[in-house]
Amino acid sequence: MNRADECQSSDPPDEGPQLEDATIRETIYTANFFIAFLANFFLFCSVNAFSLLPLYIETLGGTVAQIGQIMGIYGLTAIVAQPLAGALSDRFGRKRFLLLGASFAWSRASATPHSTLPTSP
Repeated sequence: MNRADECQSSDPPDEGPQLEDATIRETIYTANFFIAFLANFFLFCSVNAFSLLPLYIETLGGTVAQIGQIMGIYGLTAIVAQPLAGALSDRFGRKRFLLLGASFAWSRASATPHSTLPTSP
């Protein structure tokens, strides 16, 4: 078969992978996908905010010792709170506990703009 015969062939082109891609596109963008996307986005935002926290404290006039104390307190709090949170989650149910935690985090975040910074002595 020469090249001219291939161009004049009446067989439709193979559309196997294209149809599979279209099917995937139709099924992947569900409500659960967007919830997982937003959860992942906010997780990495919080990781980024934690890694930039020392720089922010420094711009507020914090010393290296104060930055170390704040970062250390975060680690100690996580060590104490995570087993406690796990036990409470098992006792009261994950959904209820997650909603309580999310509402607490939202209330603290929404109160932040109304807080005042302490003045230096």
